[in-house]
Amino acid sequence: MTIRQLTDNFSVSGPLVDEDWQYLKQQGVDTLINVRPDNEAANQMPNSFWRDKAMRFGFAYYYLPVTTFEYSLESISTFYSLISDPNRHVHTFCRTGNRAIHLWALTRAIHEDISSVQEVCAAHDCDVSKITEQLTYLREQKPRQGAFI
Repeated sequence: MTIRQLTDNFSVSGPLVDEDWQYLKQQGVDTLINVRPDNEAANQMPNSFWRDKAMRFGFAYYYLPVTTFEYSLESISTFYSLISDPNRHVHTFCRTGNRAIHLWALTRAIHEDISSVQEVCAAHDCDVSKITEQLTYLREQKPRQGAFI
């Protein structure tokens, strides 16, 4: 599995394979976030599988299912609250890692210049060009609710 380390305490990937669990633990990851909805594909492991395996490895585990390009302010706010603790080392996964990257970029766009967010993504072979409009909107609006305050 390709794990992309976007920051010191945030990484993304597609579905985890057996060797990834121990690797993430060795890297200091303590929190997993699954953003892939159940029943997206016929051969997909359900949320309960990921939750149970995460618990066996001692990870804090969160399920925040989102559909590609349909990122609500609520899901962005929840995601931000899960990744904003600098003492937490988070790994997020979905089918390819793209939704996890999109959510990360959307939370960062509220607090950082969009070009710096895009540079980090590009440096890690992550394409956020399809959410540029959402990035711009969030940067301009800077929501004043929930975790964004």
